[in-house]
Amino acid sequence: MEISYGRALWRNFLGQSPDWYKLALIIFLIVNPLVFAVAPFVAGWLLVVEFIFTLAMALKCYPLLPGGLLAIEALLIGMTSPAHVREEIAGNLEVLLLLMFMVAGIYFMKQLLLFVFTRLLLGIRSKNAAIAGLLPGGRLPLGLSRCADGGGGSDQRRRRVLRHLSPRRLGAPGR
Repeated sequence: MEISYGRALWRNFLGQSPDWYKLALIIFLIVNPLVFAVAPFVAGWLLVVEFIFTLAMALKCYPLLPGGLLAIEALLIGMTSPAHVREEIAGNLEVLLLLMFMVAGIYFMKQLLLFVFTRLLLGIRSKNAAIAGLLPGGRLPLGLSRCADGGGGSDQRRRRVLRHLSPRRLGAPGR
């Protein structure tokens, strides 16, 4: 069976995500530069809402790809500069790694998480017992991401990343 290039591109864009989600992201990518040209302040908040939307869809669609596309688009249309991105990464590397590992963990363990939380909610009759059962269960992805992150030594990792992101290596003039 022959498949057109356009259909193949559509099927491969964002993987197994639903078509409505792919279309929504394409609309975001088209609308953002137009809104930025008219009202940069509004475009910034619109980008924040779009990014939160991609995170909210983590159980349905893997959110790191569309979130990355939105971040790259913000850089390309001039919402920020590469130097500012570098500074923010350097200052918030732990938060960025934590977010990436948590989102990936939730996405890849969604069946297990749905099973565990469903059993907790259906098996417990008391409101206080449900709260006591859900709090440790909600910290499971956080604990797993800390294990994957190494649980320490973040300053050494930050220095290694900053060496690779130095302005000289990126082609920018030194400070």
